[in-house]
Amino acid sequence: IGVLPTLAPYVLPTTLSALSEKYPDATVTVREEVSESIVDAARRGEVDILLEALPFDEACLDIEPLFSDEFFVAVNQDSPFAERDSIPIEELNDVAFILLEDIHCMARQINKYCFDKKFTPKALFQASQIATVNHLVELNYGVTILPGISVTEDSNSTIRYIKLEGEVPARQVVLATAKDRYMSPAAEYFLTTVKDQYQVVH
Repeated sequence: IGVLPTLAPYVLPTTLSALSEKYPDATVTVREEVSESIVDAARRGEVDILLEALPFDEACLDIEPLFSDEFFVAVNQDSPFAERDSIPIEELNDVAFILLEDIHCMARQINKYCFDKKFTPKALFQASQIATVNHLVELNYGVTILPGISVTEDSNSTIRYIKLEGEVPARQVVLATAKDRYMSPAAEYFLTTVKDQYQVVH
């Protein structure tokens, strides 16, 4: 299984737990890497199943949409914006941002959204993991933009999540499989579990 680092902590715990209950003897190898790496691994036959976000090179892969993952502004509870339900990105012009490094496709999608809005975030930190970004927001070092799948309902959290006004940015999360690849019963069960838990049917 190849999975993006910005999806793995939120999707894998429940899906792998269900798989291990159904197929306790199944051997599962997980590669948590950036988009280009796991797509290349799939082309080389090293990965059978991908949890990805569009866009990426879909050649040699079968794609099934899962859900649209909306982006939110995340601020500390002490921020002057904390009580807002929504905010235009332009209001954050002079605010320090904590961003993911550009190696992540999600970071590039957020950068494109900001570029289209003619907005340049004042980047104070760049981190490699969402967990680091969260910790820095909790310490009130700045604000960030996070995917909805990472939003927590933890009442003890000091982070508040605010919708972006106007055209709301989002990434399209998909399930991808290598074409014409044999899928074991355990692999098929994993695919079904992911779709049962995350696929939004329109």
